[in-house]
Amino acid sequence: MRNKYTQEKKDEIVAYYLKSGLARAKVEKKFGLGATTLRNWLPKTTKPSNGKRFSKATKKEAVKQYIAGASQQSLADKYGCSTNSIAVWVRQSKAIREDNVLVKLCPEHFNKKRKLGEELLIQWDKYHKIVSDAETNLNAINIELTALGVTK
Repeated sequence: MRNKYTQEKKDEIVAYYLKSGLARAKVEKKFGLGATTLRNWLPKTTKPSNGKRFSKATKKEAVKQYIAGASQQSLADKYGCSTNSIAVWVRQSKAIREDNVLVKLCPEHFNKKRKLGEELLIQWDKYHKIVSDAETNLNAINIELTALGVTK
């Protein structure tokens, strides 16, 4: 049995979706809607439009909302573009996720991460050398013990 929604209720759900920044599927589940119902209710102006250009301010605002937790789909619906456009804007802003939180990174942060990675590799090489030396020493001791007639 299909649920009938008044235009007022549809508008309310669409407004909630666009304002909340939640994924479309979560809003559909919250209101008990079918998998494509909400998409069909979205105004034509919020559906993807090829060739549309966006200002730097608009892109910056979309990235800011994404960093704050809005889903790519909800932003794409809000701004009338594809989720790929949102992903590109985020990538171009050099924002990445750390511990499931999106963080805008500055060049100093990238340098710190690179230096940390280099330090970890140096530490790994040192550890590997110590283990290798220990194995060599253990083998030498075992050979000497065997030569002396001592068994394990």
